[in-house]
Amino acid sequence: MLLKIVQLFYYAAILCISFDILGVLKIGFNFRLSQFLLIVPIGYACLKGIYFRKTLLPQSFAFLLLWASLIFIFIPNTGFVARSIAYALWLAFNILTIWATVQIFTTREDVERVIRWYMYSFGIIGVAGLVQFLLPLAGLSSFLVTQWWFPGKLARINGFSYEPSFFATYMTLGFILTGNYITRTANHERRYTVIFIIIVIAMLLSTSRLGWIILALWAAQYPLRLFWRILITGRINLRYGRYSIIVISVMMVIGIFIAGIGYSKMNFLLIGTGVMSHSDHSVVVRLHEMRDTTTIFLQSPLIGYSLGGISWAIGKLNGVNVTNLETAKMNEGTSVFVQVLAASGIIGFIPFALYMFSIIRTPLAAAKRLQNDMNLRILLNGMAIALVFELIILQFNQNILRPYLWLHIALLSALTARTKVMNENSN
Repeated sequence: MLLKIVQLFYYAAILCISFDILGVLKIGFNFRLSQFLLIVPIGYACLKGIYFRKTLLPQSFAFLLLWASLIFIFIPNTGFVARSIAYALWLAFNILTIWATVQIFTTREDVERVIRWYMYSFGIIGVAGLVQFLLPLAGLSSFLVTQWWFPGKLARINGFSYEPSFFATYMTLGFILTGNYITRTANHERRYTVIFIIIVIAMLLSTSRLGWIILALWAAQYPLRLFWRILITGRINLRYGRYSIIVISVMMVIGIFIAGIGYSKMNFLLIGTGVMSHSDHSVVVRLHEMRDTTTIFLQSPLIGYSLGGISWAIGKLNGVNVTNLETAKMNEGTSVFVQVLAASGIIGFIPFALYMFSIIRTPLAAAKRLQNDMNLRILLNGMAIALVFELIILQFNQNILRPYLWLHIALLSALTARTKVMNENSN
C-alpha cells in the first residue's frame, strides 16, 4: 500500500514535470512542484535501501557518478560560487531521481503502467496547450501565455513552460514515444493515436521552428524508407507506404490551408529565422550563445567551470560581471554537449558521453533480442529513440539540467533494469 502511494507521487510529478511558470517557489533559486513531489519517491528509495541493504544500480551509473563528481570538483572555478553549488545540487537531485525510479518500479507491470501514464501526460499537457490557443480565438482570456503573434488574439502555445520552444522540446519526447508506439503496434488502443494527434497539433500551433524540424525529421523517415526498400528489393513495403501516404496527405492539407489563407497573412511565422528577408534575431541569438559557450571551453579545455559557472565565464568573456541570478540568465550558454564540455572539460565529457551512449545503445540492443515480446520491445525502442531526438533538439535550446530530460532517462533506466532482470531470470 505504501509503495502505491509513493508511486502516485511519482505519477503526479510526471504530470507537472514541464511546469516552469506554474507551481514554482522562488526562494532565490526556483524550486518546482515536480521536485517537491519527487522528494517522496527519493526518500522512500533511500529508506528501502537502508532497511534492506540492497539496491539495484541503473545502467552505467558509474559513468554518471564520475561525471557528476567532476562537476562538483570544478565548483570553485567561478566567480559566482553560489550558482555553481545550486546547479551541482540540481544535478545530484536528478541523479537521485534516476536511482529512485529504478528502486520503486520493481516489476514489469509497474514499469509498463508508469510509462503508459507518461504517454497520457503528454496528451493532458497538449490539451492544456490547445485550450490556451483556442480561448483567445473565442474572444476569451487565456492563461499563462508568454508569447503572442498578435497580442490578445493569436497565442503561441507554451503550455506551462517558459516559452514555445521549451514546450516543443518537452513535447518532443511524447511525440517520438507515442509515434513509435502507434506505428509499430498493430492492435494498440485508439487513445494512443488520439494522444499522438493532440501532440502533433500542439507542436504545430506552438510555432516553434525547432519543434517543426523535429516533426519533419520524424515524418520524413517513411517516404525515405519506402524509397529505399523499393530501390533495394524492388518491392513496396505496405507499412511504409501507408504512413508515407498519411505524411504526404498531411503536407498537402497544410499547403492547401496556407494557400487558402494566403501566404502574405502567414509569413509572420518566419520572423526571427532570417528567411525571406525577415529578421534573424532568433537564429543569431542561439548561434551567439553557442559560439560563446564554445569559446569559454576552448579557453579552459581541461578544467571546467561546473554547470553553474558557465554563465559567469560567458559574462566575463563579454565584459559582464555576473554576480546575481538575473545577470546570469542574460549570459546563458546553449547546446547541451558544448555546455558539458565547458562545465567539465574534455576529461569530464568522456564519462558523460559514455553514459549517454550506453543508456541509448543498451535498450536498443535488448529490444533486438525480444523477438517474442513485442510490447516491451516497442517500449524500449521508443524510449531510447525519443532520448536521441531530445538530445538533438537540446543542442539548440535550453540546458542539460531540464527536469523532463532526466525524468525520461529515469524511466528508460527503470525499463532497462527490469528487462535485464527478466532476461537473467529466464536464463
